Amino acid sequence: MIFDLPPILGLTPLIVYIILAFNPKIHPFVNVMIGVIIGGILTKTNLLEFGKVVYTSLGSFLGLVGFIIMLGSGLGLILKETGVAENIVHIMMRKIGVNTMNKGILASMLTSLTMVFLLSTLTGGNAVIAG
Repeated sequence: MIFDLPPILGLTPLIVYIILAFNPKIHPFVNVMIGVIIGGILTKTNLLEFGKVVYTSLGSFLGLVGFIIMLGSGLGLILKETGVAENIVHIMMRKIGVNTMNKGILASMLTSLTMVFLLSTLTGGNAVIAG
């Protein structure tokens, strides 16, 4: 840590991220970058060392899964902003012909399954459907 600060201050990027996450004026990508920059400053890590850390962390299974989820959320945002996700949901609902509760449940399940396959993330897919 810089200036031999106590390790508990390593939580500073997370705390800043959480605070900025509730500000609707700040884009999530900018929020992440601010957290990364603060973490880099606290640990005295330059850009090349940080790249090596990212490369190494993506070599683990959990790191790769997290990266895929992040990419899926980005794709979900694109699908939502362009209206493609809404069209997919409407098309699936019309094709199934929702007129009973059971068909509505089946349509919701199939739509969720389709969006999860497209985005590779369960929460992102269902958030796009709910939005």
